[in-house]
Order: sequence, then structure tokens, then C-alpha cells
Amino acid sequence: RVRRKSTQEEDHARLHGHLKLCSDPSYTAVSLVKKVTQGRLSEVPDLTAAQGLLQRLDQTGARKLRDVVEKRAIAEDLTAVLAQIKEVFDVAFNPSVTFMKVVDTYLAGGLLDA
Repeated sequence: RVRRKSTQEEDHARLHGHLKLCSDPSYTAVSLVKKVTQGRLSEVPDLTAAQGLLQRLDQTGARKLRDVVEKRAIAEDLTAVLAQIKEVFDVAFNPSVTFMKVVDTYLAGGLLDA
């Protein structure tokens, strides 16, 4: 049993952020709670860095961005990926549509060519 009273509110906020943006809340809840109880909360990516980007997306795009954050945090290149996504959004007329066209590249572990 993991005791993290000093960070309990932060832990709940992080878990809530993932659950409200996932496509399968039941599976995601089990997966995240398992990580927390095993003391591996560091494996639950913090969505704080992506908040500004999430606000520019529709629900489907936000779910995909959560998936990108989860996958790329493991690869430890999340900062570079979010910076590139922000650049894409800055020039996009409709960030959601543009993101859905390129999201598979990010999920596959790649970056867009300059």
C-alpha cells in the first residue's frame, strides 16, 4: 500500500486529468491505479505541460493528445514533441483538424520534418 499524503491532491488531479480525456475510462482507471498502488506514479505523465494545447482541441483531439503525452513521456522527449505541436497549432487554421492529420506520426514515435 502506497502512502503519499503530502501529494495526494496532486495525485488525484493528475489521475483525474487522464480519466476525463481517455477514450476507455475503465481500462485507463485500472491501469493508472495499478501504477499508483505499485508506487510508480512517476509513470503517470503530468498533463500540465499540455494544458494550453488541450484547450485548443476538440474532445477527440484532446484524447489523442493525452495518448501522445502518455507515450512520449515514456520516451522522454515530451518537451520537444509538445513544442513542435505548439508550432503546428500556431500556424493551423483549425488546430484539431490539423492535429488529427499528424497525430499518428507522434504516436509512432516520430516528429514532423521541418
